[in-house]
Amino acid sequence: MKPHFPVITIYNKGIDIIPSDANLTKATALAVLNGSENTYAFDGNGQKWTYEFTSDKVSDKFLTRLLANTFYNPIVDIKTNWTLMGRYSLEELKKEISDCIDDDDDILTQFIESDDLKKEISESESFECIMQKLKKYVFQELWNNETQ
Repeated sequence: MKPHFPVITIYNKGIDIIPSDANLTKATALAVLNGSENTYAFDGNGQKWTYEFTSDKVSDKFLTRLLANTFYNPIVDIKTNWTLMGRYSLEELKKEISDCIDDDDDILTQFIESDDLKKEISESESFECIMQKLKKYVFQELWNNETQ
C-alpha cells in the first residue's frame, strides 16, 4: 500500500512535495541510514503516512556512517516502504506546516514573508489549495522549471 500522489512531506521541520513515487527511486546513503523518524507524508485522500528508505547498497556500519557524514555520501537505488498511520485533519496539516515556517531558516520564506505564508496556508480550504500555495510561494522556482 502506498499514498495517493502527490504528497506533502514534513521532515526535520522541513517541507517537500513529492509529485509521484517515480521521484523515490534514489537517495543518498545518509538518507537511508538516518531513517525516517519524525517524517510524515500527507496525501490528497486525507491519509497520513510514514516511510523509510531501504537499499541493498547501504549497510548500517560505523565506517559507512562515518563516510556518509563526511565526504563519501553516494546516491543509491532505494525502495520506499510506506506505513499508513491513519487519517489526518486539514487543521493538523496546516499546523505542521505552520510549525515548519516558525522553525524556518529562510528556506521556506525566501519568496514570501513568514506571516504572509502562514496566513495563506491557514486560509486554505483543501489539500489541493495548500499544494497550490506551496508551489506558488515556496517551490515556485522548482515548479516553474518543471513546466518549461
